[in-house]
Order: sequence, then structure tokens, then C-alpha cells
Amino acid sequence: MSDKQIIYMDNAATTAVRKEVLDAMLPYFIEHYGNPSSIHCVGRDAKRAVEAARRQVAAAIGAQPQEIYFTAGGSESDNWAIRSATEMLQKKGQAYYHQRNRASRSVTYLRVFGEETRLSCYVPSGG
Repeated sequence: MSDKQIIYMDNAATTAVRKEVLDAMLPYFIEHYGNPSSIHCVGRDAKRAVEAARRQVAAAIGAQPQEIYFTAGGSESDNWAIRSATEMLQKKGQAYYHQRNRASRSVTYLRVFGEETRLSCYVPSGG
């Protein structure tokens, strides 16, 4: 590698983990890696850790723990946010949500205050 410093500009795709975050997470990658949805003791330990993290995140941003959700990635988070916002606006009579499948592509339409926005994303067949 040369003496030039690399400036990474693709943080939307992946971002380096801070050292203190890695240190806090390392035990859950190596020792306490159970499925928090399981009923066995390893799963229950993982569930307690997830709930502690939920409380910590909530406290950091001034939210209630039940308002904090963890997702597997950006697409799941985006879809959840769009659907939640649309459902909230639907309750107020201000929006509707319509989804059509065309081949392997899911096309979602969101109408808010009479303006239509087309959101497209590719989903696996059968998804």
C-alpha cells in the first residue's frame, strides 16, 4: 500500500465498527451467541442481552424500549419504515399503499396527499 490515506466513501453499504462497539459485542460473537428466540438457557441469555441493548439504545435517544426494533439490514428497515409510515397515514385517511408483483420485481406505490411515488425493489421470487 502507498503512503496515501484511503478515504472510504461507501459507508451506506458497510461501515467500520468502532473499537468500543467491537469490545462490547465480542462476547456475543464468541461465547454468548445463542438465538434469542430459543427457549433453552443459551437462547434466554441472548434474549436478556438483546433486551439490555434495547433499553440502552432507547435511553440514548430518549425513546421507550418497546419503540426500539432491531432488523437484519437496510432493506428490511426501509420496508418496515415505509409500511409503518403508510399505515399511520392510512389511519388518518391521508395515504394508501399498493403493491403489485411483476415477474420477480415488487413495485410499491405510496400515495400521500394526492402525490404518487413509485418505489421499486427487487425481491426473490416467491417473496
